[in-house]
Amino acid sequence: MQAIATGKALFATSVDLRQDGSVVPYRRAIMCGDTMAYCFAVSVAGGTVTSSSTAKLSAAVFHLFQLYERAEDVVQALKRCTRDIGAPSIDREFGNGLVDFRCVEATRPVVDR
Repeated sequence: MQAIATGKALFATSVDLRQDGSVVPYRRAIMCGDTMAYCFAVSVAGGTVTSSSTAKLSAAVFHLFQLYERAEDVVQALKRCTRDIGAPSIDREFGNGLVDFRCVEATRPVVDR
């Protein structure tokens, strides 16, 4: 998926979570690798399916594009709504971290359209 106007592609990796919210080791579909700056982890119920995580992240990006004027603002909103998992800060395994979709919804700006 493309963060329009930024020229940067956003990538999603799926992870499995335990009941307590911690990540199940070695239960992920892909790693972020060199795309880590624009990569987000997404939890998908029922298994580690990258295509499902991409759809969830795409829906969040689409939703945010209804609320923000600029693509960079969308990316920043996503980054504000991630929980760092794996190595501290942005890492090659999970990118920016796990997207908290409740946070994405709660950080909506008030827009007059």
